Amino acid sequence: MLFRVVLVTVFLSAALIADSTTLEDLSRPNNLTLLLLIVGTYALTIVYALYLRRPRPRLERLGHAQLAADFVTGALLVIATGGLRGSIFVPVFFLPIISAALVLGRSSALYVCTAVASLILALSGFCLLYTSPSPRDRQKSR
Repeated sequence: MLFRVVLVTVFLSAALIADSTTLEDLSRPNNLTLLLLIVGTYALTIVYALYLRRPRPRLERLGHAQLAADFVTGALLVIATGGLRGSIFVPVFFLPIISAALVLGRSSALYVCTAVASLILALSGFCLLYTSPSPRDRQKSR
């Protein structure tokens, strides 16, 4: 659990350092998303720690919950810091795959890898649709 807290602190601190205006202007959606990620991640870590204090915690269930949270947190971090084209956190997508392989085994890593690949394809399609100039705009520039 300590390793998890340290890793989260390092990545989210790096995101704050990369965009130093985050704390100055909370009206921008990216800044608010980043701060909510920080608060939400630490809140989930507290929930995980409390769950482990139960008399007989179901560790496999906790592992699945942590993988899902890591997947969503990584995706939101990449989106909030510039998407696939501009974010320095794209390699964060590999962490849930590695974590799944180490904690839950090969089949879980395959499912997480499929989810990550699907998300990257969806984000790539979104980038192509909404950031490429339309054919009409290309003709105007000629």
